[in-house]
Amino acid sequence: MGILFNRSKVPALTQMMLEEIARFQALLKVLGKQGVVDLIPTCRSLESDIVSRFAFGSAIGAIDSLQQGQQLPIIKENDLKSSKMPVYTTFPYLVSMWHNFANVVFRLLGFEISSISSIENFETWAKGQLTATLDTEKGPDLSFLKVMAGSRISEQSALSEAKEMLGPGTDTTSATLAHILWALSLNQSLQEELVSDLRAAGWPTDMTTLESISKLTACVKEGIRWTGAAAAMLPRIVPKGGYMLAGKHIPGGTMVSSSPIWYLRDEAAFPGPDRYRPSRWYANEDGQLAPLRDDYYIPFSKGPSTCIGIHFAYLELYLSLSQVLKRYRVRRGDGLGVSLDIEATLPRRREWVAAVPTGPLNIVGRASTVKLGPKADAAPTTHLLAPVIDAVTTEDRILAISGGIDGVSCWGGIIANASKVKHIRGTIIDGMSRDIDGSRKVGYPVYGRGVTMVSARNRMVQVESGTPLEMRGQPKRLCYCRQLRDGVLSRRSASRKSWIWANASIDFEDINKSTSSPATAPASPRKPKPASPKVEELVALFADCDTPGVSDALDKLASNPPGSVGDFRDDVAVGDVVVIDNGGRTDCTVWGDIMTEYAGVRGIGGTVIDGVCRDVNRALNDEYPLFTAGRWMRTGKDRVQVGGVNESIGIGKVHVQPRDIVVADANGVVIVPRDRAREVAEVARQIEKSEAAIRGLIAERASIAEARD
Repeated sequence: MGILFNRSKVPALTQMMLEEIARFQALLKVLGKQGVVDLIPTCRSLESDIVSRFAFGSAIGAIDSLQQGQQLPIIKENDLKSSKMPVYTTFPYLVSMWHNFANVVFRLLGFEISSISSIENFETWAKGQLTATLDTEKGPDLSFLKVMAGSRISEQSALSEAKEMLGPGTDTTSATLAHILWALSLNQSLQEELVSDLRAAGWPTDMTTLESISKLTACVKEGIRWTGAAAAMLPRIVPKGGYMLAGKHIPGGTMVSSSPIWYLRDEAAFPGPDRYRPSRWYANEDGQLAPLRDDYYIPFSKGPSTCIGIHFAYLELYLSLSQVLKRYRVRRGDGLGVSLDIEATLPRRREWVAAVPTGPLNIVGRASTVKLGPKADAAPTTHLLAPVIDAVTTEDRILAISGGIDGVSCWGGIIANASKVKHIRGTIIDGMSRDIDGSRKVGYPVYGRGVTMVSARNRMVQVESGTPLEMRGQPKRLCYCRQLRDGVLSRRSASRKSWIWANASIDFEDINKSTSSPATAPASPRKPKPASPKVEELVALFADCDTPGVSDALDKLASNPPGSVGDFRDDVAVGDVVVIDNGGRTDCTVWGDIMTEYAGVRGIGGTVIDGVCRDVNRALNDEYPLFTAGRWMRTGKDRVQVGGVNESIGIGKVHVQPRDIVVADANGVVIVPRDRAREVAEVARQIEKSEAAIRGLIAERASIAEARD
């Protein structure tokens, strides 16, 4: 059979393999839209169609079946047989009896307790392929059956050999390809280096050129070694008279056995054998280990017993790996693999005839990457990400953004709408987002470091795109939740209505600081005063505004906040909010359950603290709006004391005056100077009206640039 499998003949199969790989790439696109891609059954479908097309002249349809939502039954049955191999080898007679019983039940009752129908369907299909092959006019141009049946071996022998190829010819190579892609998804730098070498070579498809790309051959050889897909032991009987082995006499008639994976994972030949490490195959590394490494590299055996399909398998892997990377960048299946550069460790598997992972090897589709940075000049900027989103032409993308600045958003509702229209699958941000209502409303997943209301416009610029990114750690899913980075949010926030308060302020300072005797707040009456009509009227101006819009309005009207608008009443009115400056301290609290209950009884609108709170469950149960820098259990009693009431304070970097207006929602808290409240509210409403129009145009397939014009 060397006429088909030797090194000089195998390249004739290149075009056939490329055609099946093109169908495989289309399958990846379909599966990618549905979520993560499990590489084991997906790669198995590719190799099944390649091997069956080579053996019979026609693909068995594994890719088509998986594209329709299910694995081809005969392929699934082969995998099940492999997983049950210890039972087959230990209890062969019981297994035979079981299959005979299952066959009788199926014939009499039509009830299938074993995969009889799938096996029969395969047998029927295989016989049909033999008949087609023998038709000299309609038969395929090149196949194992066409070359071998009748002329070199009997038709039935050729058919039997062709059917046998579907098992060992697919599970080993497909498992190796799956393991390599999974390992590359965890090592983005290695993947980029390999892509760079393939691109520099012009993405070749001829075997000789592929073999000359050292990083490709290293990745493939290491994948074959690391996967060790052919795990079956090869038993032999010691001949009469016995044999001396490693200084010990083995009696004649003794069965001895060995598995290739014992050599492929030898610590001396392959240090760190469970690690995917292509560098061990580089010519300039591990020089002293090279001879031992090469001696122990026997995945296809050696000498006269070398696997006949060795060159076939190498060509499959070279072509499959290079063509997949030409179209896709693979990342780990949770979508957070942008920054990973780690050596993959061999996953848990069952190792009997073929090594089969016990869990899925998941990856996701290709990412579009954007790197941002601080804006250094005064030139106005359009939206940072609009050009990248408008340029997306495929539906298998994830948008990855790095370079974010704490406190500044680089994502919002409009670009979420645009991304949804372009079928982008999600966004990962090494930074912050705003308008999470907008992203959530359209069902667009966003991962980032937190939520803010401050726009990146005129604060950040796009540095580059389409290049590997460095992320600072693992982002979190941004959506409605009871605790955000900005603070603890009441359940009521999920109604998408903003909390609007007129503001009273209390300043806390450390008792350990050397200060004069602090002022003490006068006792409040049991019955609070109602809010004044003017305050209620100002608050109502912001009833339909969200914090991003108000924040943008403040940016547009940029000026320093004015001074105090007048003395603040000694008492907190119904609907007012208490704003507390605790200097950002996180080691002790200034708010707990008693204060939450008291505030609720008095009808106080809510509390904002530059510091932490405790007894958060009470605030959540009472639906009391509480925005803080976090939560902690230590009381502030005997640690802090009141330093002033109704004075100008700072919350973070924001200057707050008594009676300023506070707008707060899921995105954060915005302070509006009271004397500019009408102006800010009007501009905020205009911004929201404009953004609603932009979202409408985007929904009608306009680009972001067109929608903004």
